[in-house]
Order: sequence, then structure tokens, then C-alpha cells
Amino acid sequence: MYPETSHSENRVTLLRVLKNDILRLALTRLKKCVSIAPRLLVDHDPDDIHDLRVTSRRLQQVVSLMFPKPRRAKSRKVIRSLRDLRRDWGSCRNLDVDLALLQEKLESLETDGVRDAWSYVRGCLVELRAQELDRARKRLRRLDILAFIERTQRLFKAVKIENVQDLNLEESFADTLAEWREAVAQAKSRHNSKHLHELRISGKRLRYRLEIIAELGNTAAKDQATSLKGLQEELGRWHDCHVLLQFVEELIQKPEFLSDHPEFQQILERDIDSERRKNDAAIDEILKQAEKLQLGLNSSKAAVTPKDSL
Repeated sequence: MYPETSHSENRVTLLRVLKNDILRLALTRLKKCVSIAPRLLVDHDPDDIHDLRVTSRRLQQVVSLMFPKPRRAKSRKVIRSLRDLRRDWGSCRNLDVDLALLQEKLESLETDGVRDAWSYVRGCLVELRAQELDRARKRLRRLDILAFIERTQRLFKAVKIENVQDLNLEESFADTLAEWREAVAQAKSRHNSKHLHELRISGKRLRYRLEIIAELGNTAAKDQATSLKGLQEELGRWHDCHVLLQFVEELIQKPEFLSDHPEFQQILERDIDSERRKNDAAIDEILKQAEKLQLGLNSSKAAVTPKDSL
């Protein structure tokens, strides 16, 4: 579909990285992740929730790179713990984003009736967020952080590789890139929320893999990760708006809402339709941005190939 770049063209090599360098990166990511979790038992800062989820993904990526599939039980257990931690706080994070979007909307409204309707929605989100925070904290209290740290450190000590070539970095990146390219193709052909969400998720995996390569010394990967971040932010905003509108649509269909607040239903239905049209109008530009970025990433497989020697 797109012109392929030969393996010899624009070849950007990655300096061989010693085992200690990879382990240092992994340890840094472990410290960042576990340092955030206890703060959420004291406070409920949305930034801490976001940072916990991001650092867990970044730690998971480096563990996955050091222990590629098929994985043994110990590495699977660490990865499963990170996924569970991230999922436990996923609903809170989604609600934080919805509340931020809703605050933007409330600040732009001039009509009292419309403002009252959306303020009611905000109150529902605040209540739901408090419930999800309580659930997430209960699950976090059950996590033995010290045991997780010790288990992860033992896993790091089990790494046998001596340099990045033994990690099959090129093969790992190629698989991640192929997944993302397929997601781009599916999103372009289907234009629906399911495939746009899949494009967003596969883009996260690709971005975090590029970030690892960049932190190991590859400047080309750093530039690609920065470009991909811009696309991911646009996809994220589209997704967040989609989720918020879906929540409101479900809310106004509930019998108790219809009986208690009939005056809000027509207002919110009208606004939902308007907001959805605006959100859907952004899809074409997002996909154009993805296609442009894809052209630049076509040659990235070569960009992560290690040198044969120092």
C-alpha cells in the first residue's frame, strides 16, 4: 500500500546496550511505579492516578522486552500484577478525564437551563468517581507492594542477556509496528469507535516500545515517539469525548432520570447530538495524521537494528 524503504536506505543504527544499561532502565521504571501507588491511599490526585497507569505501562514494556513470549510463570506474574494495577484505576482515570471535559463545557455555557442540565451530569460523575475511588483503594490495600518489588527485582536478576541483540529488539519492534499498521488500515476502512479505540491502544504499545529504544540511545526512535504522542493525544481526546457522550446517553435513558428530571432530557439529547457530530468530524483529520505518520514509520524497522559490534 505504501512504498517500502530498502533495508540499506536511511539505516539508523542503535549502539549495542549492555545488560547493566537495560537493568538500570528497568530499575528506574520500577522505582517510579511503586513510589506513586502509596500516595493514592492518602490522596486522590488525578495526576497521580494518571502517572501510576503510565509508569505501570512503561515498566511492563521493559519487562516484556527482557522476557519475550513464550514467557515463564515469574515474568507472567509480574506483568499480570501491573495489568491488574492499571485496570484497578482505569475507571477513576476515565472519570477524571470526563470531569475535566465537562468542566470545559460548563465554563463555555451561557444559558442557565443548559448549565443546570450539565451540572446534574457532573454531580452524577462526581458520585460515581467517589465509588470507583473507594473500590480501587480497597484493591490497592490488598497489594503487597514490598512483595511485588522483591519479586520484580528477582526477575531482573534472572536476566541472562549481555547485550540488546539478544533481546530480538528488531523482531519485537516489527511485531508492534505491524499491529499498529493493521489498526490504521482497519480504522480507515471501518470509521467506527471500536476500531479507533483499537488504533489508540496499539499506538500506546508502539509508543512505549519506541520510548524504550530511545532511552537506550536511539535518537530516531525518540523523534518517532514524539510524533506518535501527538497522534495519541488527538485519539485520546476523541475517545474521552466519545465515552462521556456514551455515559450521558445511558444516563438519560434510565427510568429514574426520566421521572425526576424530564426538563433535562431534551436539552441533553440535543447537546449530545451536536457534540457527537463535532467529535465524528475530527475522525478524518486523525486518520490523515495517522497515515502521514505511518509513512515515516515504514522505515523504522531498520532504525532499531543494533550494530554488529561496538
